Amino acid sequence: MHYRYGNVRRIMNLIEFLKAGTEKLDSSSAHVARVAKKAGTSPQYLYLIALGHKRPGPTLALKIVSATGNEVSKESLRPDIWGHSEKAAA
Repeated sequence: MHYRYGNVRRIMNLIEFLKAGTEKLDSSSAHVARVAKKAGTSPQYLYLIALGHKRPGPTLALKIVSATGNEVSKESLRPDIWGHSEKAAA
């Protein structure tokens, strides 16, 4: 689910990733539930993170990155820790 602009790969933020996998994005979506399960969190909490209402801790952020197959960057989840990703901003 990477977006490509020429030869440049764009990493999505979490809300883009979750929207790309479902018709209707909400905390009860099967796609949100799958990603949440892989990340070891609840669908409701993952949804709140995606909307920007909550911030994941560093460990959970890394689990979300892994659960999304590196489609979402750790920098997009916690720029205060890892800085802003130039790939995500491209």
